[in-house]
Order: sequence, then C-alpha cells, then structure tokens
Amino acid sequence: MAPFDERPAGAPEWDWENTTSVPHSVANLINCILGAGLVALPYCFRTAGLVLAIVLMLLCMLSSRFTYALLLYCRQLSNRKTYEELCEQAVGRVGRATVQVCEAAVNLGTMVAYLNILADVLSSVAGTIIPPGAETQRQLFVIGVTLVGALPVALGVRDPRTMAVLSAASVVFVFLFAIVMSLAALVASSGRIHSDVIMWDWSGLLVAFPVMAYSFTAHGDYLDIYSEMREPTIRKMLKVTDVALSLCSSL
Repeated sequence: MAPFDERPAGAPEWDWENTTSVPHSVANLINCILGAGLVALPYCFRTAGLVLAIVLMLLCMLSSRFTYALLLYCRQLSNRKTYEELCEQAVGRVGRATVQVCEAAVNLGTMVAYLNILADVLSSVAGTIIPPGAETQRQLFVIGVTLVGALPVALGVRDPRTMAVLSAASVVFVFLFAIVMSLAALVASSGRIHSDVIMWDWSGLLVAFPVMAYSFTAHGDYLDIYSEMREPTIRKMLKVTDVALSLCSSL
C-alpha cells in the first residue's frame, strides 16, 4: 500500500486533474466551516464565559482536526471517494440513506437560518432608507433573497473553481465584518474590559458545547474538497485543514 501522502496505486487519472488550487481549497473549507453556527458563537461566549468558551472552541477545533484526518485515511484505505460512500462501506445502505437524510436536514436548517438573517439585515437597512410606513414586509425580503440570491447560485454554480472564487469572496467579507465589529466594540468600550463580562460559567456548558462542536464541522463536504484539489495528497489536505481551522478560530 502506498504511503498516506502519495498517490494510491492504480488510482484513475481523472482523480488528479487540475481543479482548485490550495488557497481556493482553504477558502472552500473555511466557507463550509463558517456555517450558521458562527452566528451563534457570540451567544456561546455570553452563556459560558470568555475563558470557558475559548477552551471549548479549542477542544472542538482539535477534535475536528482529528476526525478530518480519520476521514482522509479511511478514504484511502477503502478507496471510497465521498462521505456517503464511506458511510455505506461502514454501516450499509441504510446507514448511507440515514446520513443523506441528516445532511439534507442540516443544509435545509442552515439555509433557513441564513435567509432569516439576511431578511433581518435587509429589513434594518431598508428601515433607515425607506420613509416610515413604506417598509416592505419581512416575508417579501425572504422571498426576494431566495429567488434572486440563493436559488440562482444553487442551480447555476457547478464548477469547483467558480465555487472557490465565491467562497474566497465570502470569506473576505466575513473577515472584514469581524474586523469592523471588533474596532467598533473597542471604540465603544474605550479599550477596557467591563466588570460584567463573564469569564467562566459552568451553567452555560451544555448550551455552548453543542454549538461550538457544530461550528467546526464540515465533514459532509470535506472529501469533496479533497477530491477537487489540484494533485491531492493527504499531507497537502491536512495543511489546508490546519490553515482553515486556524483562521476560523482566530475569527
């Protein structure tokens, strides 16, 4: 058997076609990790406390790094290319169908969360521009974002390189948003930590831990990103994973 960081013997040629570069793979993985769970992270810090939330975040990040490596090794050992195929190899067709239903439910919940967040943001912005009494209903914002934004991207973007560019743009936007919010918080607090900031609260552990764990999971898309990477090796993908997880944690 070939070493884990080399091309497996007998691997088909199309597995090694040029698709996405390493930076684009990092952007794709960050975009998958920064899901709807990111929006709830401030609530985790509020309920569990600053220090405890950071500890939980580091534990979840290291656990995700370990399970990502396991996926890569299992893929090479079993010669299965997708997360669903690995599930079928491990627990049969019923297990694969169960995983697919769970993935569909997670994706649906994430999309609903994003649509509601965008509708709230657009409603707030519109309230500062449109005269009072002429605001559009929130339901119309949800429908508009779905038809104009989400649906065309979901149906039209199939090329992995195009997806990588969109992922990079979204990652840049998220980081700029985080920088702006951090500067605004520093200005508002004059650089001082308020006395009412909670540092450690065990009562918020059961609330914060599941959200933290979800925030670093992208296992359903992980092997697809690996397959679409230019000349993929496990060593190269682990470097991509380390960079992506480090950037997500710093954010």
